[in-house]
Amino acid sequence: MLNLKYLSDSCLVRNRKGIFLFLAGNSALYEIDCASGSEFSDVQLSELANLISAKIENENQKTLKQRGLPNTSVSALNLNLTDKCNLACVYCYAKGGNYSRIMREMSPEDSVKAVRNAFMASDIKRDFRVEFFGGEPLLNFPAFEAASDELSEIEKSLNGNRKIVRRVSTNLTELTPEMLEFFSKVPFIFSVSIDGDQLAQNSQRPFKNGSPSWEPIIENLEKIREVCPESIIVARITVYQQDKRLYEIVNEIADKNLFDYASIYPAAVEGENHFTAAFRENYLKIAQNYSKLLSRGRFSGILELNRFCEGILGRKVALNHCRAGNGYFTASPDGSVHPCHRLVGDESWNLGSFDISEKLLSQWQVKVDERQKCSECQIRYFCGGGCRQESLKSTGSLVGNSPKICAFSKLLFEAAMNVCTSINEVSESKLYKFSKISEELFVFCGQPLADRMQPDTIFPETIDFHGSVMRLKRICFKC
Repeated sequence: MLNLKYLSDSCLVRNRKGIFLFLAGNSALYEIDCASGSEFSDVQLSELANLISAKIENENQKTLKQRGLPNTSVSALNLNLTDKCNLACVYCYAKGGNYSRIMREMSPEDSVKAVRNAFMASDIKRDFRVEFFGGEPLLNFPAFEAASDELSEIEKSLNGNRKIVRRVSTNLTELTPEMLEFFSKVPFIFSVSIDGDQLAQNSQRPFKNGSPSWEPIIENLEKIREVCPESIIVARITVYQQDKRLYEIVNEIADKNLFDYASIYPAAVEGENHFTAAFRENYLKIAQNYSKLLSRGRFSGILELNRFCEGILGRKVALNHCRAGNGYFTASPDGSVHPCHRLVGDESWNLGSFDISEKLLSQWQVKVDERQKCSECQIRYFCGGGCRQESLKSTGSLVGNSPKICAFSKLLFEAAMNVCTSINEVSESKLYKFSKISEELFVFCGQPLADRMQPDTIFPETIDFHGSVMRLKRICFKC
């Protein structure tokens, strides 16, 4: 069992493998080897952390100013193709698909126009990513196909200098032979909304006529796997009533050998809290058994947890939670353009164009270090301040601090510490492979990461501390 204690600007971690020190200033994790055999108290180890932090602080401040600078152009388009949805999910934030505002679907011509306009404003130094969204986007396949064909034409013109990444967020209840043939020829990342096993799925995500949705989704997943064996498939799990069974559910998802990853969030339902003690207990149990979980077939972990591990092991920092309002936009059938797909129902956030300099976006682009409460938090370079739409909903401010968001971020951090301090060859290999494609997977809606400073250039591996020789071994990718 891992014991984690938050210090002033660091964290002390103890488990059966040893003692570890995490420094917030450079987001680095170290294993402490007390060469003299001395036992140090938490107070003394806190003193050691402060000593090291003081050595890196000046250098850290220099590099921070150059990290995570706001985008000046579009990096991703969320294409809201239709208000139609054939499921009756019990927690739906999209109000059945139309966000209580948009009662129409996008024409093929308008889907092509949206892709062209977004690409014309895109960052020429970055790959261009399009998320097909809804409602259920496959219920408007003509617009879906037209937009994808336009992306193929754009991709040809790039001559390999940039990549087009296509991702579809779907319930996968509809999959015609025409669609299957299409997917066999065009590469897609599939984010499939499925809440776990048969019991969870059928109770939380039934068809609108009340019939169960589990079997047709599994059948369609098997078809996709057959014709697209190399495609990445993510199980998008919303935790609503299955918090006590989450560990069991994730194991079943892994055992299916259909999914490459899972993405797990507690349901965001007004007036309800689904970040429960049972959710936390089960999530930590997943982390404590992560190496075993990742040893099963193609399954390579939970996106959000992997992202936190990437920050620890891969010398990365996040100065913002996502790219919403900072390079990421949602285009809808009525011509509106929003900075976040969860705000489509709010006309006051309609930008009308893909203009990154719009004054309405200024608070979306505030870095985590510029938010007073966040700047004092030990895990600020992992969560980047948390979801701003959630903050807006719970605090009335995009840069407000919601206790629920902070609690979830700290859970992810503790889970990542469990993983990183007990990593083995198999789990490290899969986490390393994830780090090479995490940008394409668009974790935390494309959370921007930046390289952190090289901590070993600031202080030596060996430190004389209270008459004892302390050796610090950085925990990082060895792949």
